[in-house]
Amino acid sequence: MPLSVLLVAAVWLLSVPPSSAQMKNMPQVVFDSGTPPAQGGTNGYSVNSEQKLAFRFFNNIVGALDHLELWFMTNTGEDQQPTISVRLHEGSETLPTVNGTLQPAMESWSDVTVETAGWAPVLIWLNSSEPHPNLDHSKFYWVVATSEAPARADPVWAQSNTRAFGCLANDIGSGDMKWQPGGFIQGAACKVVVANNPTPVLRHPVSTSRAVP
Repeated sequence: MPLSVLLVAAVWLLSVPPSSAQMKNMPQVVFDSGTPPAQGGTNGYSVNSEQKLAFRFFNNIVGALDHLELWFMTNTGEDQQPTISVRLHEGSETLPTVNGTLQPAMESWSDVTVETAGWAPVLIWLNSSEPHPNLDHSKFYWVVATSEAPARADPVWAQSNTRAFGCLANDIGSGDMKWQPGGFIQGAACKVVVANNPTPVLRHPVSTSRAVP
């Protein structure tokens, strides 16, 4: 076969679009509040031993959780890098509880280091464990962030740079029965990705940090 024919065949193979079945099983973003500003001006919400923070999303896809992407910064210098723990709970429209009760965590990540100094947001990528927890269609879920760090030396959930508003809730003090709705304000930077395929093709480290470009 002439070389030119082989080259054409190779290009055609490389350019074939994914099949409908493959597209159906690709991870899909069900919620994305946006990223922090690239050049300064970032605000955020403190997460520490005195305050937990939760951010709500509404699921409209039948599938399993693939991963979360959260943007965090800190109130510390380079010599201190606080950690966060993150949980996923089913909740109501205004609080991360159902009928006043915190539901068992569907997924959790413990002691994830926020690898940055000061108000320089980094991306924290959190893969779901296997088997991936299924998310029901048309339900509210809450991403809950906690930290044992003291106030003023704590991680800060960076605010989104978009006008995508979301519902926040906080728990000041101890105990999950003290959740208070934070209202519909400019949301924390958060992305939720769901996969129809229980074993997604795209895999990443358990958690990574990446600075804002």
